[in-house]
Amino acid sequence: MSDNMLSEDELDYLDEVLQTFGNESSILDVNELDGFMVAMLIAQEAVAFYRWYPAIWGGAELAPALASEDEAEQLESLLLRMQDTLTGQRCSGDEFSALFYEGEFEGETVTGVEEWCFGFLRGKAFSTWPDLPKAQAALLDKVALHGDEENFSRLEAMSLQQHQASVEE
Repeated sequence: MSDNMLSEDELDYLDEVLQTFGNESSILDVNELDGFMVAMLIAQEAVAFYRWYPAIWGGAELAPALASEDEAEQLESLLLRMQDTLTGQRCSGDEFSALFYEGEFEGETVTGVEEWCFGFLRGKAFSTWPDLPKAQAALLDKVALHGDEENFSRLEAMSLQQHQASVEE
């Protein structure tokens, strides 16, 4: 595992910045950001920071005007470290662990993947992907179940147990 991994405090800071400056077109939390970055990392071609940074805000015109140059450098550094950690996990064969939401619902601990899946699909659309073999396309369909608004009625019709089983898939 990478020694350069972001700490919980750094992830919380990134989450706060994304939520503070978020809008309808932007990535709104670190879970969604993680999915976005993962999709770009497994794309056919690498996507440069100067291209994906504006995309997390919904476009260059929506990128935040941070209070200082130091704050802008800190944000850029954290984003690049997050990307480097994911790249390192992919290249080294380290076990990948997505940033999924864990919380309580109806007295049970549940895992929420919707934000991550939204980010993944957004990153896939933003980057260049080849046509997928049937088995991989089926896996992408499982991501789309949780990350595409068109599937929300299917999710809403599921029991909590069915939802969590689909999360495991």
